[in-house]
Amino acid sequence: MGVAVTLIAAGLILNLILTTGLVRRLRDFSARGEPEPQLRLPVAPGLSPGDAVPEFSTTSVAGHSVSTADLNGVPWVVGFFSSGCRACREHIVDYGDYVASLRSGSTAAIAVVVGTDPGGRDLVETAQHITELLVVEDLGGAVSRSFAVEAFPSFFAVDRSGRVSHADLSARRLPQGLS
Repeated sequence: MGVAVTLIAAGLILNLILTTGLVRRLRDFSARGEPEPQLRLPVAPGLSPGDAVPEFSTTSVAGHSVSTADLNGVPWVVGFFSSGCRACREHIVDYGDYVASLRSGSTAAIAVVVGTDPGGRDLVETAQHITELLVVEDLGGAVSRSFAVEAFPSFFAVDRSGRVSHADLSARRLPQGLS
């Protein structure tokens, strides 16, 4: 019993020391007029609406050419997923539902899986059911570099002129009608 009380007391004293140090550090930032350090989370997936999509050219898993030139003149959507991203497994299902809702029109759909670790096989298999234009590339590959992807998952709608019309971190917020 005495040992347990001693360990708890030691833990509380250590917690008090660490908290005091943290408060002093934050006061130092304020006294110097420096902003407090903050965790920067992406608020946008990469390119912004109105941006022209830079040229890219690659080959899909099925051997199809995938390039901005191939997509010229048609609206298209692209979803980016990472093999190391847990949220991507949920969002790829939403992207599949979204793409299925567009099938009645002439909209192209691309899925890009970034990373080749074994954990990404399920993403690749799911994406193959969504579109024939499935690209698997390493981080910084041609398509993700063109879209300046900063977070996963990321989704973009591109109009007929090759400009981003919508960019979001959720497929649920992509526009229903593309033109």
